[in-house]
Amino acid sequence: MNKVATYRIYLTRSLPSLSYSVCLMEKLHLLALLLPILLGLPLLYIWDILWMRPERLRKKLRKQGVRGPRPTLFYGNTQEMKRIRQEAVSAQKQDTSNYISTLFPHFLIWRETYGSVFHYSTGAVEILFVSDPGMVKDMSHCTSSELGKPIYIQKSRKPLFGEGILVSNGDIWAYQRKVIAPEFFMEKIKGHDRTNRGGFCPTARSMGEHA
Repeated sequence: MNKVATYRIYLTRSLPSLSYSVCLMEKLHLLALLLPILLGLPLLYIWDILWMRPERLRKKLRKQGVRGPRPTLFYGNTQEMKRIRQEAVSAQKQDTSNYISTLFPHFLIWRETYGSVFHYSTGAVEILFVSDPGMVKDMSHCTSSELGKPIYIQKSRKPLFGEGILVSNGDIWAYQRKVIAPEFFMEKIKGHDRTNRGGFCPTARSMGEHA
């Protein structure tokens, strides 16, 4: 009887520890199930920002016939830009009369390959390159305040351009356009032309006399 009582007391004391162990195992099992989800959601979000969103944009452009060089995941086309620039320097293909061939030789190569309108990537930013005069003219006639400049240009170029028409959007852009528009009226341009010729002619004569 003493042995049976001892076993009963031992089992009774062991039950709380057993229940605690079972509860701990259940929590660990639940954590093992949730851990991949907790780690996977941020990775999926990063993947969506770095690749899926830009790829959806590139897909829309390709449907409209706009092509471009294939970007990499983290660097976009920046590595290809560096390679083309180094090849241009080593081959001495730079044209001193054309700053584009010196500073941006990749634009010339991509324009020959993909046409006057193409897109490229700098990593997280997709850029549409337009050198078609007709399209540039149509864009310049657009008066919508939504056709503005990206935020990263406003931040990085603000010390240089402030909130001028080159980098502003929305109401600020509309105000800047209203301020600068009178300077491009035909009467103003003709006045500037007379002023420029009045200053240029004496300078040209002076240079001719000293030549």
